[in-house]
Amino acid sequence: MPKSYLLTTCLFLIQLCFLKAQPVVFWAENFNNGCTANCIADGYSSANGTWSVTQTGTNGNVANDWFISCSENGEATGACGAGCGNNATLHVGSVPCTLCLVCPNGDCGATYNAGPILLGEDPTTDKRVQSPVINTLGKTGIILNFRYIENGQGANDDATVEYSVDAGLTWLLLSNPAKTAICGSGQGTWTDYTFNLPTTCDNISNLKIGLRWKNNANAGTDPSFAVDDIELSSLPANLPVAIFSASDSVLCETSCIGFTDLSTNTPTSWAWSLPGGQPDTSNLQNHSQVCYLNYGTYPVTLTVSNVSGSGTTTYTSFITVHPRPTQPTITQSNDTLICSPAYSYQWYIGIVAIAGATSQTYVPTQAGQYFCLISDSNNCSSGSNVIVITSVLSFTYIKGVTINYDSNMEEMIISANNPLANSLSQIKLFDANGELIAKFSFKLNSHSDKRISLKNKPKGVYIVGLTVDGKTHSVKIIK
Repeated sequence: MPKSYLLTTCLFLIQLCFLKAQPVVFWAENFNNGCTANCIADGYSSANGTWSVTQTGTNGNVANDWFISCSENGEATGACGAGCGNNATLHVGSVPCTLCLVCPNGDCGATYNAGPILLGEDPTTDKRVQSPVINTLGKTGIILNFRYIENGQGANDDATVEYSVDAGLTWLLLSNPAKTAICGSGQGTWTDYTFNLPTTCDNISNLKIGLRWKNNANAGTDPSFAVDDIELSSLPANLPVAIFSASDSVLCETSCIGFTDLSTNTPTSWAWSLPGGQPDTSNLQNHSQVCYLNYGTYPVTLTVSNVSGSGTTTYTSFITVHPRPTQPTITQSNDTLICSPAYSYQWYIGIVAIAGATSQTYVPTQAGQYFCLISDSNNCSSGSNVIVITSVLSFTYIKGVTINYDSNMEEMIISANNPLANSLSQIKLFDANGELIAKFSFKLNSHSDKRISLKNKPKGVYIVGLTVDGKTHSVKIIK
C-alpha cells in the first residue's frame, strides 16, 4: 500500500508571491527570406542553419514541393489565408507543369496539384522538410509551437509532424495535426499548434524537427499545408518539480501517516494541501504525522518553490481512508464469551493478546478482564467492551453433574444423576491458553462415573468443558 506517489497566513502569502515560471523560447524560425514565389525550401539557410527536403515515399514527375515564400502569407491566429504580403511561410505548393490549368508556373501558396494523372504528369507526393540540427543541451520539458493551415483529402492528402534525435538518421512520428477550419472564401484558417516533445528530446545536441506532406493523385481540396513561426521553448532549468511519497495511502479512520518531499532542483519552500488530514496544510519539507479522522478519498497537493519559480503536483484520490467496524460487544453464554460478528478476531486478557485465541468465541481459563479486537476485510479494527471474569469455577449450568479430579489416580471423574442417564455427552479439554487439546464423545451413565485419565498430560491448569443436551458445564482442573 505504500506509494514510491500548516501553513501560516504570512508564509502562504509569501508562497503566492512566487511567479509561475513561463516557458522560455530558445529556438525560433520565421522563414522571412524576402522571396515572393518559387523559392524552394531545400537548401534554405537562416541563422539556425540549413533546411533540407528529402523524399520519403513515392513521388511523381510533377510532385508538389516545399516552398518558402510569401505567396502564402503568414497571418495571425484565426485569420484566413491570403496572398503575398510581407511574411513568408513554409508551405506545400505545386511545381510548374505543362497541363496545369491552375498555377501552371508553380508556387501559388498552399495550393497543391492533387491530380488526376494527365498525359504522364503525376503529382503524387511524399516529402519531408527538415530543420537544421537543434541543440537542446540544458533544456527539459521542451514545447513545440507554430501556426498552420491544413486541408487535403482526408488521410490521402495529409501532413504530419516528426522528430529525430540522431540528426536525421531515423525519424519518429510526433503527431498528426488536425485539419484546420475553412473560411468562407475557401482559404484555410490560421491555427495555433502546441505539442510537448518527448523527454528523449531533452538535453541532446542533435535534435531535428520534420514536417511531412503526402498526397495521392486522386483529386483533393486546397489548401495543402503551410507553417509559420516555429518555436521551441522550455521551462527554466532550475525550476523545481514537486515529487513526494507517503508512508501509506490506504488506511483506517484515526490512523496517521507521513509525507516525504522528493522534489528536484532544490526547492527552498514547500506548501502542502492535505484535505481531510489533521493538519490539512503545512509548510514543512517533510511531515511525519498527518491523521485522517474520517473515512473517504482525499487528494494531496505539494507546491515547491525556489528562485526560478514554483512547481505543483496534485495526486487526486491519493489517500483512501476506510471506516472502522462498529464498536463490537461481548456477550456471555454459559462459560463462553462471544464477540460481535467480524472478519477476524483476537482475544485479550488485560492488555496481553491470548495466543491462538482468534475465534469469535472464547472460554476463559482464569479470572481477569477480557476484551476482543475485531478486524474487517480492510484490516481496520475496533476494540470491544471489557468483561470481568471473577472465577472460572462459577460456570456451572447442568444440574446434577459434577466434575472432580482424582490426584492419586490422575483421573478426571464425571458423575451424573438419573435424569441424565444415557444422554450423549461431549468433553472438550483446553490448556491454560485456551487451546483445545482433546475432544471426545460418550454416553453419560447415571449408574456409574465416567473416568478419564490425564496421566499423559503435563502438570498445569486445564479447563474441562462437558456438554450434555446442549447445556455446558465447565470447571478448572489443576494437575
